[in-house]
Amino acid sequence: MISPFLHGRKLVVDPISLDQHCADWDEILGCLEGAVDIVAFQDGQVDYAALPDFLQANQTLIAKHHMQAWSNVESFDRDMPFDFPPIDWRKLWWKMQAAEQAGVEKLITFEFSHFMSPHSAWPAAHHLFNRYCDYLQKTGQLPSEGVTSA
Repeated sequence: MISPFLHGRKLVVDPISLDQHCADWDEILGCLEGAVDIVAFQDGQVDYAALPDFLQANQTLIAKHHMQAWSNVESFDRDMPFDFPPIDWRKLWWKMQAAEQAGVEKLITFEFSHFMSPHSAWPAAHHLFNRYCDYLQKTGQLPSEGVTSA
């Protein structure tokens, strides 16, 4: 598995276009075909408006090269003026939905222990974990007794 980042506006001053991203990653994935089974692009470096297009393009490119498309859904907020607090549940849910609509097979997250764990020093992480568990219960992916932060 690899989990590359996108050269988006939230990461670099001069982000690359979707077309350039596709051309670059078509070449890179062609070189990696047979050596990598899963590609989980990080989703936090591009604007929310551009994310669905990047997710769909990534899924198409990854499938073309016979790999599984996952998404690394960042559980911290790059839009804040200070260093990356836990993300608001609505933003996390939106990114999860965008990945599902693009046909991504599975979701992973980076730094769960800091930004989403019920044991994190961030109180917001406890709340994010609880909202995520509520979501899983509503979708039938977690039993009703579930997991709680208590």
